Amino acid sequence: NSSYVFNQCNKLTTISLPKLTKIIGSYCFMSDDLLETAELPSLTEVGASCFNKCVNLANINIPLLTTAGGSAFYQCSSLTNVVLPNLLAISESMFFECTSLEKADFTMVTSIDDLAFCDCHNLKTLILRNPNMVTLNNTDALMDTKIAPSGSNADIAYGTGYIYVPQVVINTYKADTNWGVYASRFRAIELYPNICG
Repeated sequence: NSSYVFNQCNKLTTISLPKLTKIIGSYCFMSDDLLETAELPSLTEVGASCFNKCVNLANINIPLLTTAGGSAFYQCSSLTNVVLPNLLAISESMFFECTSLEKADFTMVTSIDDLAFCDCHNLKTLILRNPNMVTLNNTDALMDTKIAPSGSNADIAYGTGYIYVPQVVINTYKADTNWGVYASRFRAIELYPNICG
């Protein structure tokens, strides 16, 4: 079992695991205060709260990650940009209180769970590249972000951020019960190459 392996290693600044490492368990790097960089190019799964409270973690390279447990990056307050092209679901509280996070980019995600980006006060760009609508399980997933529209229960930044999705599904998002709260925040990926690449 790889849970708790490097938990509270307060002098660990960088991790780079062997290419054969595919899975690391729950709480593995939790509260590693000095951890700044996670180079994990072959990793496909991380357990719950794996990087929870790694407050100095600013750089992650986990391109093959498909599965992450709840609160995996909770309070990683130095993360500014996340690109996880193979992640299949954004679990509950996965990026809760990542207060520096400005941009999050996902290709394969099919669902976003409760409180996923709650209190990410600087999140202004969420890119969902899946050609099918991503399921939003609760409108609180984007509470207190720059994406939250003015006057909603999620309001903090008066809607200065946007959700970028493929043009073909933009109206499906706007008509959805949960996503509809953010209807004014949607933009088509194809129209913003400078932001979406």
